[in-house]
Amino acid sequence: FQGLYDEYYRREAWAFMLSGGALYNHLDYSFAVGKEDGTNIVRKPTPGGGSPALRRQIGVMKRFLEQFDFVRMRPLDAESIKGLLSADCKAYMLAEDSRQYAIYGTGKVRNFSVMLPAGKYRTTVLNPINGTYSTKNIAHTGGNYVIEIQDSVKLYDEIAVGFIKED
Repeated sequence: FQGLYDEYYRREAWAFMLSGGALYNHLDYSFAVGKEDGTNIVRKPTPGGGSPALRRQIGVMKRFLEQFDFVRMRPLDAESIKGLLSADCKAYMLAEDSRQYAIYGTGKVRNFSVMLPAGKYRTTVLNPINGTYSTKNIAHTGGNYVIEIQDSVKLYDEIAVGFIKED
């Protein structure tokens, strides 16, 4: 019951899932009598939110997580993400050490660095709101890897980044 706006519930879903959650479920008030298709416009005094847009955004998270072997991952603390995060940034990370890493950050996220073992990785940088993303393959020698967020990905103070080691 955190208000009518999608932002809170989207961020809560990402934080929960990248903290080791297995299932995110919330009460969606856009489903109502006469609007069983989920198109009800949520208004006060309704205590919660929901909308077709929020369901699309949760779908963006689902598709991001599906690229990983999710059940092999465990949560790591934000100390595993180093460097360029601003003081007001919160970060959540799931990892299977030396194989795959999923990171979600909120706040003034523009660039950050993460400690990675040596290897070849497929990386994804994702806008959790609209689903735009970029991918590239990197060869990393090990240690600190700096992610520089491209201006072409509008972030709205949220970002998801994935690393999957190529065999």
